[in-house]
Amino acid sequence: MPTAPCGNANTDTCCPPRSIIEDVIEGVRELFAEEGVEEQVLKDLKQLKALWCFRDKIDFLFK
Repeated sequence: MPTAPCGNANTDTCCPPRSIIEDVIEGVRELFAEEGVEEQVLKDLKQLKALWCFRDKIDFLFK
């Protein structure tokens, strides 16, 4: 069975741990609010990253 993309040097992609994504979102939340960006944008970005990581893991399994 292949290893996850982050554990294999033969892959181009790697999903950062969820805690890193959360830290980045928290780090830009205030800046986004000051610039008038809606909270939903951060939620959408977080969801998009989760889907991207899931897709990469599925693609890796079928290579």
